[in-house]
Amino acid sequence: MAENRKCQIRLSVLRVFNRIVLSHLPPKLQARQQIGRGWQIRSLLFFVLFYLYLWLEVDTRLIYHGAGVITNFPSFYRGWAFFQTFTSYPGGPVEYLSALLSQLFYYSWLGALVVTIQAWLICLCIGYLLRIAGSPRLC
Repeated sequence: MAENRKCQIRLSVLRVFNRIVLSHLPPKLQARQQIGRGWQIRSLLFFVLFYLYLWLEVDTRLIYHGAGVITNFPSFYRGWAFFQTFTSYPGGPVEYLSALLSQLFYYSWLGALVVTIQAWLICLCIGYLLRIAGSPRLC
């Protein structure tokens, strides 16, 4: 029964995803603001579906456990002494933050949230770089 429900959820997510991907973009003659809003709504919907897919289908807890394959998985300890070791070299605070966020992979829904936020931030940065280069959109 639970497997049947999981299949139904998977199919409904795929149907919605196909509607988003296959939907037509507004004509180029329409106002840029309207195109921007449609892009934002599609982007938001994509990342919500991306999160749900990672949470329900991909077991991100396996990244945390690593099964002995991941030998350099960042360890994290609470305390001021541990934090101070990361402030003594360039990139240390980023490494400290990554060690903190990597511990969230222990919980599947939090690991999916971390990956989704990282993908969203990469998307924002690429969009910003494209705007600087003079291309506001890929399409």
